[in-house]
Amino acid sequence: MEVLAQSLGQWASARAFQALGPPAERHGSWQVWFHRLAELDRFVSVGATGVRGAYEVELSAGAEDGALYTRRLVAQLHTGPAGFEDPAFLEELREAFERAMDAAERLS
Repeated sequence: MEVLAQSLGQWASARAFQALGPPAERHGSWQVWFHRLAELDRFVSVGATGVRGAYEVELSAGAEDGALYTRRLVAQLHTGPAGFEDPAFLEELREAFERAMDAAERLS
């Protein structure tokens, strides 16, 4: 998970998104959230859940203004435990993370 967290942090900072905190386990899934505060608080969440020796990875994008909130699923990926260090999976994840940041930026 550490390799995954480092990669996500680098990709997020290149687009001025910042981690809301360290990766954490919540409800059986490893989760990390990134946000960028502007006219709206825009965010991307990444969750990885272990399922029968593999991982399901979900990426969502959202925005809130203090009164209204929206969140949309952007991508679902699947990998085995070694996948977090597999360059091909990391590229697939990077592309999905970029799409999630794009989606968060388009929300209004």
